[in-house]
Parts: sequence; structure tokens; C-alpha cells
Amino acid sequence: MTPLEVRLHVVRDLVRVALVNTGDATVVVAGRLAVGYEGGTDRELYAVLRDPVTGEAVGGPAQLYHRAPHPADDLRPLAPGQRAGTAFRLGDWYTHPAGALEVSVVYDPTEVARRFPGVHRDRVVSDAVRVDLPGNP
Repeated sequence: MTPLEVRLHVVRDLVRVALVNTGDATVVVAGRLAVGYEGGTDRELYAVLRDPVTGEAVGGPAQLYHRAPHPADDLRPLAPGQRAGTAFRLGDWYTHPAGALEVSVVYDPTEVARRFPGVHRDRVVSDAVRVDLPGNP
């Protein structure tokens, strides 16, 4: 079982993400916590948007992005109980239909852990949070 947990707090389309060390030892994480897309590169987080009735994925990327790979100086040791956090607006990153959605966020350090072997490798998915949003193109 992973010592990490992803916690969300969503207000309208503002998603606040906390990566929390719930274990009993310090772990090193990808502290930049940059948002991107599941199949993308140079990101540590991505959102999954689902229809709450069917469970099917909805929406898609809202922008193209290019950023540098995660730098070593953004690696962050998290002691037990410590958290790293970030926030982003769903509408800036994802197209989505209007109405109720379930949002979860995935912390995926796979790419960073390949470059920096000391990084804790677990991919962690938050619990889904239900939101009601206006649509965006």
C-alpha cells in the first residue's frame, strides 16, 4: 500500500490538489506537480472527468503545452503528515460538457522516477469529487 494520498477540494472549476504523505517514513516526490494529460509528458498530475451516471470518460485537452522536464531541484521530501499542493482550473486544461461530472486527479511520477531513482514511484488516484459545471468548448 502506498504511503501517498491525493486529496481534492473543488469549488466550481478550481481544483485544489494536496499530495499527502500518510505513511510513517519520509518519501521523495515530484514536487512541481504540473498539470497535463494522461498520455502527455512533462507532467506529474492529470485529471479524469467522468459522467456520474455512465462512468464514461468525458471531455478532452483544452490546450497544447510544452514544458521542460521535471528538474532535480523540484524534488521534494515529504515527512509523515506533510503535503505538497497546487491548484488549477478545469476549464483551462480540459474541455467538458455542461452539468454534473465526477473529477479525480492522478499523481503519476513515472517519468520523473525514471530520471531520478530516489523518487517514490507509486501512481496515486484521488477519490472522485462530484461537481456541476457550465460547459466549455
